[in-house]
Amino acid sequence: MDIRIMSKYMKVHTKIGCFVLLLSLVSCIKENLGICPGSLDVVYDWTQTTPLADTDSLMIIGKDGKSHIISTSKEGAPLDLPSGEYRLVAYEGNPYVNIENDVLTAQTTNEGQLGQLTPFRAGTNTLTLAPSDQTLNKKVEITMWQQTRLFVVKVHFQGAGLKFLQGVSGQLDGIAIARLIEHGFPPADAKPRHAAIKTGLADLVFEKQTTPPAKSMNNAVVEQQDFSAEKRLLGLDGNTDQKLKLTLNLDNTTQELEINLMDKSKSKALSDQNKYNVLGFHVDDVLNPFLIEITIRLGQDFTADIVDWTAGPDSELDAH
Repeated sequence: MDIRIMSKYMKVHTKIGCFVLLLSLVSCIKENLGICPGSLDVVYDWTQTTPLADTDSLMIIGKDGKSHIISTSKEGAPLDLPSGEYRLVAYEGNPYVNIENDVLTAQTTNEGQLGQLTPFRAGTNTLTLAPSDQTLNKKVEITMWQQTRLFVVKVHFQGAGLKFLQGVSGQLDGIAIARLIEHGFPPADAKPRHAAIKTGLADLVFEKQTTPPAKSMNNAVVEQQDFSAEKRLLGLDGNTDQKLKLTLNLDNTTQELEINLMDKSKSKALSDQNKYNVLGFHVDDVLNPFLIEITIRLGQDFTADIVDWTAGPDSELDAH
């Protein structure tokens, strides 16, 4: 074959080969990142919590805002990405939460109140890949954080009006309906309060507990009836106070009480506040439920007075 013809033949096939290779890489990036050979190792860091599932989802968000989602193991996944800036979001599946980019939004009821939530973990990190990174085995870690926490309210009723008590209901406001993933439990920056993206209310359904034995105080027998409610929360809004409203059903009448859960001991040092109000909800012993414990005295004349209340992880409070 003529050398000039052979040279042209080789050039044409070289161009075709490069074009096919480019198409295969683009297809790998846009359509099926999960099977890419991987010059990048994405590793999940579970030191802050424990996984609840064997598989996770990984969302890769480009600088243009477009995203791709792949399924990974709980350890992570290899990826092959072109140079650029990315946001990586890893999360366990949860039917009650919508995840868009790095924002979590909980489902709400028809009345706009927080719906059901179940535990799940998620984490996020940013990534910049330079052209020189393509030939390296670069590693990026995503710290996984707990994304919900159980909020428990226990109410102890005492006093001469205890015989009138029929039941109790409650509502908590100032809670997060939508927030950033990095503001979980604890937040990535360890700060106790962050603004929610959307706030709302949560209904509390109280159940009557087994009647505790009567207590002897100052040689007097004190009868007591306990009620308890719990609600799993996505978080609290750091831009507003959290208020707990209680409605007491007393025979043919009702009494309403309200507690500002950020009020108590506001003048105390920051390190002390966690044990007296909800400031520690996102940062204090987050692997345990957070407990609000209230004592209410009921009068013979249908009055209701808050004797005392405290707040903190149930592992640190006396009553469980």
